[in-house]
Amino acid sequence: MELEKVMKVDGERLIWLYCYGIPPNLWNSKNFHKIGEMWGEVVGIHDETLSMASLKCGKVEIIITQMEFINNVVIMESRGILYSIRVVECIEQSHRLHSEEDANG
Repeated sequence: MELEKVMKVDGERLIWLYCYGIPPNLWNSKNFHKIGEMWGEVVGIHDETLSMASLKCGKVEIIITQMEFINNVVIMESRGILYSIRVVECIEQSHRLHSEEDANG
């Protein structure tokens, strides 16, 4: 089969993004939304992330249409200091979530 004749099928995927390297001064819902929105629609933020139970890794759930695995570094700035944040798609599926609906009602 020729590559040009392969049909591309787009679909939505529900995934978790793990965000590493976020300093405490940038650890907030607004910044996690910014990161998630770089790839898709934010569904919610993990309970442990919102409660700051662990600052090792922030977790954001998003809906995306791309099929490529996410593994990128994004730069965030605070008070003139640039921070490199590693954002990786998680392959696990069991998480506790604080959804947008919970936050709004």
